[in-house]
Amino acid sequence: MAKYSVLKKFRDRETSEIHEIGSKFESSNKERIEKLQTGGWIGQEIKARGRSKSERVEAGEPHGAEADKSEKVQSQDSDTE
Repeated sequence: MAKYSVLKKFRDRETSEIHEIGSKFESSNKERIEKLQTGGWIGQEIKARGRSKSERVEAGEPHGAEADKSEKVQSQDSDTE
């Protein structure tokens, strides 16, 4: 199912769900997507960039790809003592 960024707040006629600006709208109904895009309610499809945070954590990258700086900090602290 494709995801789209919400550009204008709207209530979905099919689900009665309210979509806030900046939230994500998901649908696989091409006609519905076209209608919402034409009206300016949603933007273009959001394409995934690389792996998700959960995939990075599962791959062993701490905090979803943030480097573990604890050793560097400890060495800097011990140098000053």
